[in-house]
Amino acid sequence: MKEWLKKMFKTEKSTKNQQYEKYWRITMAYTKFSGDYFNGCLQHIVDYIDEIGCAQIGIPSDQYHELQSCIQRFRPELNEISIRKSINQFLKLGFINNKFKGYHKKTKAFLAEQDISRKKRIYSEILYDNASFSRAFDEEGNINEIHFLIKTLEHCGSISQNELLALMFTDISKYPQGFLTLDELEESKTLYIDKLTVGERKYNQKQYLFSICKNVLAGVYFNKHGNLTLDEPDYTDYELANKNRDPYKQRLYKFDLYEESKVLNSKIMCCYEQYQYPVLIASHIKPYSHCSDEEQFDVNNGLLLSKNMDALFDKGWITFTDQGIVCCADKLDNNIKNILINKNIDKKYFTPERLKYLKYHRDNIFKKDKEYNYN
Repeated sequence: MKEWLKKMFKTEKSTKNQQYEKYWRITMAYTKFSGDYFNGCLQHIVDYIDEIGCAQIGIPSDQYHELQSCIQRFRPELNEISIRKSINQFLKLGFINNKFKGYHKKTKAFLAEQDISRKKRIYSEILYDNASFSRAFDEEGNINEIHFLIKTLEHCGSISQNELLALMFTDISKYPQGFLTLDELEESKTLYIDKLTVGERKYNQKQYLFSICKNVLAGVYFNKHGNLTLDEPDYTDYELANKNRDPYKQRLYKFDLYEESKVLNSKIMCCYEQYQYPVLIASHIKPYSHCSDEEQFDVNNGLLLSKNMDALFDKGWITFTDQGIVCCADKLDNNIKNILINKNIDKKYFTPERLKYLKYHRDNIFKKDKEYNYN
């Protein structure tokens, strides 16, 4: 048998016999989310989806080949396999929906954002909402590994690097609670300990996952012991109690209000009292229970307030005019009223969207016993 034929037969046999375990299949053509390649490729995909209007029906095979050609023109040095990998990355990360049926609601905001911190925060939300590492052009994926990871991290407090690797082999569809307990995490590590060499393979799944945890997910980091953990909660038990809120989304929501305060004031403070309290509340203007999915964690539906101010505002004892002037319920103690009327919220906080939420608060939450002039 000719030498080249022997070599081909050997390679084919070796590949056929190589049994890859089923694990979280995250591949990344581009890891620098602020880079031109990451954003340029994603922009071309979004533009193509918009151009052919496939948000409802998805992209059939012939149009997928057109999209590949589009990316080829953007990156002429890439071969066909690399182009497919470039496209599939954005399906897996959640920027693009199954079968190219549109894209995440924050994808265009991500592309438009220039501030790296804000861009990272939007990326975190997209991953948490819509990532699915099994997703590809010809394969739908609805199981979100990142969501499962965050919930496990919230439940367990921290995850060692070996436990994180063990998670990569976990069939998360078998855990309807959406996370692993400490005992289940330990069992998973013991069960898959012989497979932890996955990190040494050519296509390094471990490094992709570790990179996402280290460089992308807001509020997640590796501590000095090398364990994955969360920042100290920016939300409080008071904010979450009996409100059925997602802790990680609440964390991102409060991050937005912190960032807004830093931009507007160069420091994080109560927008009404203007004090830098050690504990501040991400207060919803339109109550969370009244909100649509779009409104629940919209930064414009929030005010960063001290705990006392939040309690008064949340229960409708106070509200604010479009000029930022406080209005007090008639039955509120006069001593409190005399303190509150000395301050107001600066109009720099009042985006057009936030003013709409404030109107809802005045009309539906505020305990008004008389008519007020809110202008």
